[in-house]
Amino acid sequence: MIKELIEYFSTEVSPLAKQFKLLQQSIAIKKRYDRCKLHWQSHLENCHHVIQEELNVIKPKHVLVLGSGHLLETPLALFSDVQKLTLIDFVFPNSVRKKTNKDSRIQLIEMDLTGLLEQLKNFAFPIPKSIEIGESPDLVISANIASQLPIHPISYLTDPNNRFANRYSDEQLVELAKNLILNHIDLLKKFKHSLLISDYQKIIKNHRTNSVEEFPTLLGVPFSPFRSWDW
Repeated sequence: MIKELIEYFSTEVSPLAKQFKLLQQSIAIKKRYDRCKLHWQSHLENCHHVIQEELNVIKPKHVLVLGSGHLLETPLALFSDVQKLTLIDFVFPNSVRKKTNKDSRIQLIEMDLTGLLEQLKNFAFPIPKSIEIGESPDLVISANIASQLPIHPISYLTDPNNRFANRYSDEQLVELAKNLILNHIDLLKKFKHSLLISDYQKIIKNHRTNSVEEFPTLLGVPFSPFRSWDW
C-alpha cells in the first residue's frame, strides 16, 4: 500500500487523468501483474512473439505504440533496432519515464485515446471523434487497449454520484462503447502497417455447476484474429 501511495503522489500526470482515475488504474494493473506474474507469462510471451514477427517482416524505422502502459506487452528490448519509438498513453509510470528519458530515440506522448474525457469533464454526452496522431510511423501497435477504451467513459456516465446517472439508456451506452472500439480500429487502418493485440472474448467457467458463459469484449465489433491464445 505504501509503495502504491508513493507512486500515486510522485507520478507526473494531467489533472484529467487523475479525475478519471487513470493513474489509479495504471497502479492497479502493475500491482495485479506483480501478483499474477506466472499466470501472465504465456500471454506476454505470445505478445512479444507476434510483435517480433512483424518487426522481422516490416523492418520499420519508426514504431508507434498505442497504450504502452508499463511496457509489459511491448518491452523496449524488442525495439532496439528501430530509429524512432513513439509511445502514446495518458499515464506514463515513473518506471517507464526512467527507462526512456536517456534514450533520444524514444518519444512519449500523453494522449486520451478515447478522445472523450474532455467532453465528459464539461458534462456533455460524448460524441466519439476520429483521433489524430500527427505521426507517420512504419508500424503501429495497439497494445491490449481496444476493449479497455470504453471502460472509463461508461463508468463515468453510469456513476450514481454525478449528473449523468440514469440519464442514458443501455442501448445508448453500448452504442457509445462500440463506436469507441470502431474508431480505434479505423485509426489503425489509416496506417500502412498496424498490429492489433486485443482480447475479444471473456469466458467464465463455474466449476460447481459446470456452466460456461461467454462475453464478447469487443461488443460484437467484427474481429478476425490471425492468431489467438487463452489468457
